[in-house]
Amino acid sequence: MPTSVATSLSRFRRLLPFVTPFVRRLIAVFGLSLFGTVLGLLWPIFTKILIDDVLLARNLHLLFVLSGVMVVVTAVGYVVGAVNRYYYTQITARILFSLRQHVFAHLQALSLRFHTHNRVGDLLSRLNTDIAEIQAVLTDAAFTFVANVFVLIATLGFLVWLNWKLCVVALLVVPLQLYGVNKVRPRLVEETRRVRELNARLSSFLVESLSAVRFVKLFGVEQRQLERLGRLGQQFVTIVTRYEMLGYAASSASTATTFLGGALTTLYGGYLVIDGQLSIGGLVAFSAYQSRAFSPLQVLMDLYLRIERAGVSVDRVFEFLDVDQVERLGHGRRLAGLRGEIEFREVSFAYNPDEPVLDRVSFHIPAGGRLTLLGPSGSGKSTLADLLVRLYEPQAGTILLDGQPLSACELAWLRSQLVVVDHEPVLFNASLLDNLRYAQPEASEQDVVAATTMLGLHEFIVSLPGGYQTSVGERGARLSAGQRQRVGLARAVLKRPTVLVLDEALSGLDVRAEAEVRTALEAFMRDRTLICITHRLSSLRLGEPVIVVERGRVGWAGRYTDAAALPSQTRTSLQEAELQAVGKG
Repeated sequence: MPTSVATSLSRFRRLLPFVTPFVRRLIAVFGLSLFGTVLGLLWPIFTKILIDDVLLARNLHLLFVLSGVMVVVTAVGYVVGAVNRYYYTQITARILFSLRQHVFAHLQALSLRFHTHNRVGDLLSRLNTDIAEIQAVLTDAAFTFVANVFVLIATLGFLVWLNWKLCVVALLVVPLQLYGVNKVRPRLVEETRRVRELNARLSSFLVESLSAVRFVKLFGVEQRQLERLGRLGQQFVTIVTRYEMLGYAASSASTATTFLGGALTTLYGGYLVIDGQLSIGGLVAFSAYQSRAFSPLQVLMDLYLRIERAGVSVDRVFEFLDVDQVERLGHGRRLAGLRGEIEFREVSFAYNPDEPVLDRVSFHIPAGGRLTLLGPSGSGKSTLADLLVRLYEPQAGTILLDGQPLSACELAWLRSQLVVVDHEPVLFNASLLDNLRYAQPEASEQDVVAATTMLGLHEFIVSLPGGYQTSVGERGARLSAGQRQRVGLARAVLKRPTVLVLDEALSGLDVRAEAEVRTALEAFMRDRTLICITHRLSSLRLGEPVIVVERGRVGWAGRYTDAAALPSQTRTSLQEAELQAVGKG
């Protein structure tokens, strides 16, 4: 449905907090802009004086004076323009960064559930394309509106002063311009929305494809990816062509009416000159001011359409900003003297209502205890880890930490005490040292070396040409899977957590290396809680407590003595999975 002008402008009221800190500087910029505009408005007057009072009157003295004034006005205009552009660029850049920073902070604060239901490419499209569009209109709109309204009023004043009858004739075409713009606006808004949405789909496709480049190469599906991109590209060409043609139609209609207005004033103005009611210089000055009057009118109409298009971007950005799934990191309580006792009581969870992942799961880990969660992929083991650090909240049941409800704990504090290490740790395109210190920036060099030595990583690092300053590449691409996992483990060790959860965090190591790292971690976590999540029978240790998770339920619990102690169906499925993994390796 077409939106009214008032509705369009009301969208932008929500953006005022981003502009408010710069109001004084914006006023100064507006002042400079208006001053420059006034200087520009003097030129048609100079032209009239040149024709009527200098050339026709053959006044040589006035010619020199007028030339000097024109040089001074030109020089001052360039200086004012340069200063104005400098401050204007700074202000708009700061507003853009402030808005983008706010949206980014909000996206980071949103729960994991939100991020699992939204595409990264769509988020990037809103962070980049939509915010840039908003920023351009947010700063340019007020700037352009004030400057052009001033020019329009001033030039209309000059037109009336020169000849009010001719001014009335010139204004006859304005209703036609307004009608044409209003006619095309609804379709242009709809096409803008389609362009934005398709841009988001393209971004998602590119992010997804580049992230999966290894998979694409291994399976030889490069051509298929190109074909998918080609189909998206064809849609993009169709929609953008339609979008641009609508914009061209609106602009052309407005330009045509402007030429029509010029033709009418030339006809009637020529008659007034012939009839002696207007001087030649007056007609030339009127024509110049008429051009200046139609120019801001055209700009204001284009601005109206830009505001409508930017309104689509405002809606898309605030669609996310209005999502009320923000994690309250500073809310809740901190448990004094945390011991690390964990209890799940009848916990149930589902990502989607019709697809339960966990069903009434219950188990208990004493403070400083050990537990291995064993089960095939997709059984719900990793979801238990996510619930433990409150990346998600259970739909039913209770999780207790030292006897207190986990939901009552302060989130930031909780995640500083309970650390989960995934099978594929996130590494940034930075040095090894930066990645190791990422979660604990204040860690000393001695602490870093102690952690890497404990995990058998130090010797490898110092053998590199850059040592700890060696860049790991995008997502740690310059390291092997096992090395990436050791970096992830060392990063967790530096946080000295009360509870450490290893979610397939040793899967990239061979059996011997896994045993060495596991022994080192057991010693490090003495008197603290350690949970190991795995699907590999070879990861089990004799005598340790084991819970088998099957289809979201606890299928078996006890101390591990040998594989025969496990349910036969579980044992068979896990052994087959391991054999398949070995075969692929």
